[in-house]
Amino acid sequence: MRVKILSAILKAIYDTVEGMIHGSTCRANGDRARSKGMDQDVNATGKQCTNHNFGTIIRYLDERDYWPPITNGHALQTSINEVVGTMSNIPAIALSGPERGGTSVLNGGLAGRASIHAVCDVGRVIAERVAEERDGLDRSWMWGVSKAIREKGRGLGLEAGGRR
Repeated sequence: MRVKILSAILKAIYDTVEGMIHGSTCRANGDRARSKGMDQDVNATGKQCTNHNFGTIIRYLDERDYWPPITNGHALQTSINEVVGTMSNIPAIALSGPERGGTSVLNGGLAGRASIHAVCDVGRVIAERVAEERDGLDRSWMWGVSKAIREKGRGLGLEAGGRR
């Protein structure tokens, strides 16, 4: 079960990163930009935003020995909780938008107005996907355990309401 969970978590991480290679993952949507009068600026910086997030996440993964991609959960010697912790604590990554010049990594937020690109934080996206995988597999595992207990109980003549 450990390898299955780790493999699913790794797949979620690398699918997210691969999506950045093949397309824009900029989430600074047009409605938010239009309300601030910055629609053209967001369109122009979407690719830059994706590239900034991509480079930062690759460096983060590489520094923690998760890059190049690990394709087999058997290869990891760390626990599920360690992997989840590492992927849940990625510092916030956001391209500074038209409200701030230049690019920066936001570590827990900087003083001043937030960039319209704060919603593009790939660290948050990965943390959410990892949590979804872990929670989904936890529910599946618990369902399997409770099903086995019910079946064992029926075999012993027990029902949910007590003895028959």
